[in-house]
Amino acid sequence: MPFDPKDKEQKKKLFPVLKALADLQPGMTPELILYDALGQTIPHGADYVSTMRKGEIKTTYAQIAYDWLITHHFNIAHQFAPDIFPETIDVQWRKLVQVRAED
Repeated sequence: MPFDPKDKEQKKKLFPVLKALADLQPGMTPELILYDALGQTIPHGADYVSTMRKGEIKTTYAQIAYDWLITHHFNIAHQFAPDIFPETIDVQWRKLVQVRAED
């Protein structure tokens, strides 16, 4: 199923991935990981982590974060949210190309 950035339930599934990435890096938070994905900080309310957890982030932010996770952190994204980060033939092909390029 392709990711739908307008779907609140799908946007909720981004949070565990952002949280897992933050947990791997001392001093990082899901919010800071989102900033990395977006390439900038964003204006928001006091408890944006709660907003992310509820799937209430902007559609454009959700799509940018999703694309960034696919490109930079697919394995973790697939581990924590396999239904929105499925291992498609395209993903398998990119992995193969990357491995071959490293040889």
